[in-house]
Amino acid sequence: MPHPGGISILSGGGVAFAHNAEGAFQYLQRTCNGTTPDNILRKMAEEMVGMIDWLVDLAKVSGTEPAKTETRGHGTYPFPGTNDIDSIKLKDFQAYSEFPWAKGLRGGARLFKVVYDNVNAREIEVMLSTPAKELITSAEGEVIGLIAEHHGKAICIKARRGVILACGGYENDDAMKLQYFEAQPVYPFISATLATVQRWRRKLAPASGICGTFTAATDSNFPSCPLPSAMFGPGRATRIEE
Repeated sequence: MPHPGGISILSGGGVAFAHNAEGAFQYLQRTCNGTTPDNILRKMAEEMVGMIDWLVDLAKVSGTEPAKTETRGHGTYPFPGTNDIDSIKLKDFQAYSEFPWAKGLRGGARLFKVVYDNVNAREIEVMLSTPAKELITSAEGEVIGLIAEHHGKAICIKARRGVILACGGYENDDAMKLQYFEAQPVYPFISATLATVQRWRRKLAPASGICGTFTAATDSNFPSCPLPSAMFGPGRATRIEE
């Protein structure tokens, strides 16, 4: 993409946090329904407890702070630990004018503006329109970098800690939908290219770790589907319930 932000810039801008790590762990464990190892969920639950303090520090760079009045008060679903899960948004501030190419919910623009400002403040190099093509692994199978395409040329990038993948949709891959999506069955309403799925399977996914922590929203405008079910396409996931 020629611009930063992706689809996240169009989101509601809510940041999930937890009041209690054990309650958050119970909620995440039930939400993921056995698709994610407990040690990963526990680490996520522990880090969620300190999320607001971290967000406060990040927001200072943009001259804003979390809005105490914009909290949900509970998790999305009535699972164990739901009262220990919450979300918060940033106070309104001038952010949308920074991204004239994006038109969505202003909360997403505010949150991305904070990320954008922190990246610039730390002088982190960002390479746009540079898709990853293949992971580079050592003889032991450790991911040590990747091959990407930049301005029509292949480049190699060394990773000191790891590689986080953002490879697009997998809505036409039945096995991946079963593993990484909590609502079943899942129906794509915009077809992904075969190349995207092949990239996951053949080059990127075999050396990576992916966990099923995806959550879908609710919609009731798709009555022909067996319930519960979901539609999934680039940038949107919708869960259909009675």
